[in-house]
Amino acid sequence: MTSQSQNPSASEGQQSGITEELKQDGSRLADDVMSRAKQEAEGRKNEAADLAGSASSALDTAAQDLRENADVPDWMASALQQAARSIEGLASHIQGRSIDELGEEVSEFARRNPGTFLAASAAIGVAASRVLSAGVDKKRHNQGAQGGGNQSAGGGSGDSTDWPADEYVRPTSEGGYEPAFFGSETGGQETIR
Repeated sequence: MTSQSQNPSASEGQQSGITEELKQDGSRLADDVMSRAKQEAEGRKNEAADLAGSASSALDTAAQDLRENADVPDWMASALQQAARSIEGLASHIQGRSIDELGEEVSEFARRNPGTFLAASAAIGVAASRVLSAGVDKKRHNQGAQGGGNQSAGGGSGDSTDWPADEYVRPTSEGGYEPAFFGSETGGQETIR
């Protein structure tokens, strides 16, 4: 009987040892993931700051060109130059902060201005989805131009560079466009692809 009562306690000791080891492994994994995420975010932060610097420079050049054009009102050039200064300030602010500091600033702003933060988050989300969608459409268009399935699917000119990169639209033999589910190969009858 005493051997049976010792087995459960030994088993419990092994289970607690395994549990502790799993907790430590999980903690190390979480630390590793956070470290990698911070490194990636730091790289993206630097890319964003460089992009903002380039945008600022382009706006400055455009403002200078507008100032040299006598037909353009001065307020347009001033507005572009002011936008360039704002973007340049944002770039230097981003560049001079760590990811942790930027995160704290965003959190503080969200606490002080929740409505503005939510509206800005929604606007950023819409902009990001459009940018990503445009990238996907461009990739599809480029794949079609390199010999993908979209060239011959339309039954038209066969040149995928003269029609939108959209899986729901394809060229017609008359030079126009039609929804992709209306096929010339089916005599204009509706088909599902």
